[in-house]
Amino acid sequence: MMKLWLWLVDIVLPILTMNSNQNYLFFTAVSVLDAAFFMMNVNNSHSYKGTTLLLLPWLITFGLFWLYPLLYAFYVSFTQYSTLGDTSTFIGLANYTRIFSDSLFWKALANTSIFTFGTVPVTTCFALILALALHSSTIRWKGFFRSAFFFPASHHWLLFP
Repeated sequence: MMKLWLWLVDIVLPILTMNSNQNYLFFTAVSVLDAAFFMMNVNNSHSYKGTTLLLLPWLITFGLFWLYPLLYAFYVSFTQYSTLGDTSTFIGLANYTRIFSDSLFWKALANTSIFTFGTVPVTTCFALILALALHSSTIRWKGFFRSAFFFPASHHWLLFP
């Protein structure tokens, strides 16, 4: 089971995130938690202090650059906020009632849903098939194909210095 988990983290997740950075934070969290799980189970020594110390930089970054902006945006959604005057007035659910009564919002939501449910399963299946093909032992020149596939991700600085 651990070998399958490591295979998913090492092969499938980078392929899924190669062309799309929208899931990068989730996969980073999975990798960090996977490392923490591994460190806590090494030789059955439950070194929670060491694990916490090593996770602390990531947790601080996560809190400052993801959690705080998310909570602040949620707070601002209940206010009438003026960026020029830096003033805000609490208006409750008025922003939500206005957006839910707008027909353009529903059209945008429908288009986004169609795009999401149309592309995510296709790209996920493609990534899994590609990962299985690159992990297969029957493929000839497996090293060449792996290198050719990951070359743009690791050497983009050659084209765009």
